[in-house]
Amino acid sequence: MRNAALTLGLIGGVLAMIVGFFGYGYTEFIAKNGAIGDFGQQVDHPAMIKFASFLAPILAIAGAAMARSQNIPAGILMLAAAVGI
Repeated sequence: MRNAALTLGLIGGVLAMIVGFFGYGYTEFIAKNGAIGDFGQQVDHPAMIKFASFLAPILAIAGAAMARSQNIPAGILMLAAAVGI
């Protein structure tokens, strides 16, 4: 079961990186180029989106790395990453 947590945590961390790159890139693109009509508008709190895009993958991968040795803190880190995503 701990090996499964390790594997799924790493997969989740990689997917969180993809989502984070998109979220960070979107906020930066809109900040530099302005709104694109009704298609693309800036989010309410771009700094929070950038922070979550950076922190969630780190928490998921760190939780996956800890999954075999310390399962409770690893689970908490992976749950925090899921909330961040």
